[in-house]
Amino acid sequence: MPNYISIPVKGVTTNPVPKNTKTSAIDFENHRLTSRRIDGIEAVEQYIHKALITPRFKCLIYGPDYGSQIKQLLMSYPTQKYLEASMEHIGKDAIIHDSRILSMDNFVMKLNEDEIHISFTVQTIYGEREIEEVI
Repeated sequence: MPNYISIPVKGVTTNPVPKNTKTSAIDFENHRLTSRRIDGIEAVEQYIHKALITPRFKCLIYGPDYGSQIKQLLMSYPTQKYLEASMEHIGKDAIIHDSRILSMDNFVMKLNEDEIHISFTVQTIYGEREIEEVI
């Protein structure tokens, strides 16, 4: 007859909030780190922007899960149909590796002559946020 050990589950949380996620704010216009520290949803938004614009597998400082393959896709001169079919998956794959991000929904892509506008809703541990990026 097996013996069972009772394990109390009082106080167990299923969605723990990171204790310290402070990071330096990036000045994307001047390509510099600033002395300002950011946290919470502002840090998540910066992560999303940085992950989308950083080419995956090209920057040796980052692991294989960081960055996006958007630039690689665009360099292959895809058809519009292929681009529309691939962009949501590539965008989701770029951002979902951060534990603060829970999901990405409502993805919309619009093509202009030399730009791609993407927008989506991201669910984070800090709440929901609408994201818009131009690539």
